[in-house]
Amino acid sequence: MENGVLYNEVNGNLPTIPQPQRALSHREFNQNDLTERRKEFSKRCLTFRFERGDRLILSVNPLSTFIGGFLLWLVIIWAVVDHDQSAGYFNEARLWITDKCTWFYVGSQLVWVILIIIIYFKYGHLRLGLDTDRPRYNNFEYFTMVFTTGLSTGLLYDSVNGPIVGYRNENTQNLLLYQGKNTYIAQAQNSLNVTMLHWGLQGFSVYVLPCLLLSVLCYRKGLPLSARSMLYPVFGKKVFGRLGDCVDGFTIVSISFGVATSFNLGSLSMVSGARILFPELEDSQTARFIALWIVAGLSMISAAAGIRMSIRRMSQLCFLVGSIFTLTIALSDNVWYLLNLAVQSFGYYVQFFIGSSTFTAAFLQEGKDTGLYTKDEINWMHHNTVFYWGWWLGWASMVSLFSARLSKGRTIKNVIHLQFFIPMIALFVWFSITGGLAIDMQNRAIAGNITCGMDKAARKMMNVEPWVQRLGCANETYKQFFIIAEKYDDIKVFLQVLGLIITLMYFITSFDSAALVMGIISSNGDERPPLLQRMFWCITIGAVTSILLIYEEKVGRSEVSSFVILAGLPFALLLCFSAISIWRLLKLEPYWRYDTVKHWRMLYGNIKSGRLLKDVLIATLAPWYYLGQIAIREGKKTKQTDQHPNRFFKYFQFALPFYLWIFLLFLHIGFNYVNYIGWTFFIGFVILASRLRTGLRHQHGIQGNVIEDIAILVIYPFTVVQMNEQIAVREPNHRREGAPNPAFEETNVNDAGSEGNVFPEIEEEVQA
Repeated sequence: MENGVLYNEVNGNLPTIPQPQRALSHREFNQNDLTERRKEFSKRCLTFRFERGDRLILSVNPLSTFIGGFLLWLVIIWAVVDHDQSAGYFNEARLWITDKCTWFYVGSQLVWVILIIIIYFKYGHLRLGLDTDRPRYNNFEYFTMVFTTGLSTGLLYDSVNGPIVGYRNENTQNLLLYQGKNTYIAQAQNSLNVTMLHWGLQGFSVYVLPCLLLSVLCYRKGLPLSARSMLYPVFGKKVFGRLGDCVDGFTIVSISFGVATSFNLGSLSMVSGARILFPELEDSQTARFIALWIVAGLSMISAAAGIRMSIRRMSQLCFLVGSIFTLTIALSDNVWYLLNLAVQSFGYYVQFFIGSSTFTAAFLQEGKDTGLYTKDEINWMHHNTVFYWGWWLGWASMVSLFSARLSKGRTIKNVIHLQFFIPMIALFVWFSITGGLAIDMQNRAIAGNITCGMDKAARKMMNVEPWVQRLGCANETYKQFFIIAEKYDDIKVFLQVLGLIITLMYFITSFDSAALVMGIISSNGDERPPLLQRMFWCITIGAVTSILLIYEEKVGRSEVSSFVILAGLPFALLLCFSAISIWRLLKLEPYWRYDTVKHWRMLYGNIKSGRLLKDVLIATLAPWYYLGQIAIREGKKTKQTDQHPNRFFKYFQFALPFYLWIFLLFLHIGFNYVNYIGWTFFIGFVILASRLRTGLRHQHGIQGNVIEDIAILVIYPFTVVQMNEQIAVREPNHRREGAPNPAFEETNVNDAGSEGNVFPEIEEEVQA
């Protein structure tokens, strides 16, 4: 390959993929085949490569990089040069999106959540890669990297500001949701609910869906890890031409505006936190620039160290420090109040999930010229829900590509656990603690007639604790996260230092990840883009964020949020195509079908013989008989296995809690509450039996999970007989020996309409 040579496989300058002698089965298709296929697909894209030694390497798609960079800087320069006119246009565009596309933003988010849940249950066992692939990182490493990258400093800013902005302060905006009795209690709960809605399942859905699609396409089908690949099941080989270049270019713009808006917020939060620790520090634009470029410099150092040594370690440390901060303030305060609030908030979130997820403020938009509604009510949607969905979408392309790079070898179910459900639980805990403490401080400030700008001496004269402050004050917005630590006198400095460290580490992790992903996209899906490109994108992100800082000072923060909403709309359209792509792709994936994986044999309600009926009756009265036999048969074959005492214990461990349960149920006739002790023993019996069932599943490769193992023992007679029939009597279901798995078949590159296509059926549909 010559230095500085421009490649374009679309024009046929590269050799075609050699035709295989015969179709490869899934087991025969190995990692080398996958790598070669990815290289060939990448070569079909426009590529410019330059090398000078081992360090000076450049591999870039000139068209997508030019489109992304040109549009990005065109908008930025115009915004700064003519900030008044540009702010007006941006505001009009944002209002147009709110008026015309709110239904699309809100409705699509809910559809994506439903689709992810369907995929979880129907295709959850599918491995994102070859059958032999295993994850590169353990679950904790994977979770922390995705969690810290995907949430960044916005999580810290909104942890206090989110619940406070809609609750009892001078700048309160009508939440419009759950309109019942307008009491302070309702306001407080509604404010928390809206915050959890904006940081809930809908937000994570825009990360998970494209991540799953890219993981299947890249690690199971051999396509490059790039945004253009998400459209391959819909548009076929056309994504390797100009269409794909445009998609990658617009994705770069979307990432830039999405992360720059958050990093703008992060630099403001860092300076505000530092000023609490060092009051002599000025809150100036210079200080914000210094904070931003310190992070940019550290991110470049992190980029040079690579993922395993930088992002991985930084993410783990960031999450652990955040956990220490959260637990410390929770245990230092009224932990019972916080536990009550967490349970209550979860209930409200579930109760109002559908209504809040589909709320579009339709009557307000239609009646905004009637004079019946205030300006704050009319603007609520585009300052809140539409803004947040645009914010998530602005980050979605970056986080989904980054997490897809880490997901190789994982199952779909595992990815959804670690990217969808567990982060949601973590955020519920986080917002219940920080939001609950913020609302409590706001209540105390209102009760003590504390006003904005009142110093500690004035608060002391009013017999109010010196740490109580009015969090709703406009000038306290960026300091709110650090102010809640003022309550804990002796450790407040420790907590504020932790808060500043968390902000910095979230900032660096997201900064480095964004530069990595933009490098991957600009190099046509190279998972290890040249260091020079990562450095370039670090500098670019820092420069864009710096300009946004200048722009915000001239026009205000609300106008800067327009960048997020405008950048999120194109990716929302791309994500709709991604939803179609992954559904079509998984339907073509034959490996999901029920008869190709191991399952428990269905027995419930299907007793066709006298022998099975007898077994069910025995299991009803003496389940320990079959459970003991299974435990002995499936246990490790040691010298002690066949000894009489050990065999006796195998039966006894199940028989004792079972008969104690029955005995204490009868004893309840003469003694009150004894039956509850009996039910405790029954729970112990269920736990022992479920442990045995879980072990059998793992040993024999049967589909299922621990929750199912426990729940199914409610009808223990059938479950015990099922286990005995499946394991002790017969061999479990398995695929026929030698039967090919067509989940990964080669296609003839010389066939009409399927050149290099792993989905010839799709290609035919596209051509039609």
